[in-house]
Amino acid sequence: LTWAMENKAWTTMRFAGRFWDPAYYRTYSEEAGEAVGHRGVQAEVTRALAAPSDFLDVAPRAPHFFRKNSGLFRDTARDSRPAWVVVDGNYVSARWPGDVHAFAAAFATLLRATPAAAAPHSGGCHPPAPSRAAAGPE
Repeated sequence: LTWAMENKAWTTMRFAGRFWDPAYYRTYSEEAGEAVGHRGVQAEVTRALAAPSDFLDVAPRAPHFFRKNSGLFRDTARDSRPAWVVVDGNYVSARWPGDVHAFAAAFATLLRATPAAAAPHSGGCHPPAPSRAAAGPE
């Protein structure tokens, strides 16, 4: 979630929408003495990256920039123009629920490309369930 999108939703809706819960559209709230936006999702993610320049946002000249950046459009199974998804090795990231279709497609592509030998468990996606005796009392 970029700070531009988070701040726009928070600024607009704390007065025009959820006035009884003004922090609803903030993922994290700043602590005393921290600048507004310090705990925004973009700032939190950027601090975790090797370099701040590793944060990839939609470039102003990208096709469909307004659709991608305004927060007014969501992608669909047939229209990924509004979506912004970043794939970095085995990691797939999207900004918000409005990118879910493109995120799912990118994630599925990554899973199909993963050799079966690299799967963490031979029994499929989940580790084997513990036996009833090992599970303890109910």
